[in-house]
Amino acid sequence: MKVEDKDYALFYQDLVEDFKKYHGKVVEFTALVARNNKMPRDTFVAGRQLMQCCAADIQFAAFAFKYDNAASLYSAIYGKKGPVFNTLAIEPWREPEEPVATFY
Repeated sequence: MKVEDKDYALFYQDLVEDFKKYHGKVVEFTALVARNNKMPRDTFVAGRQLMQCCAADIQFAAFAFKYDNAASLYSAIYGKKGPVFNTLAIEPWREPEEPVATFY
């Protein structure tokens, strides 16, 4: 399943509310990859800036991923508790036209 950039907010909300629906599925989406040295060596987070109602509530809405080469990634963004996914591939990509995902 491919999540279009404009649909990331809805995908994020749906996955958080009904994680079991996505069990065993391969999902492709564009995201900022982030990690720091406090994370386990095989873990990183990937997500997008998400705005629910106004600029004051923008937050990094991400999921944790397992990836053997995660230690080669670097960022100062902290992960959050939640489901952990297995990574099939990481490919360099372009930034979405709208860097902040919204429900509109």
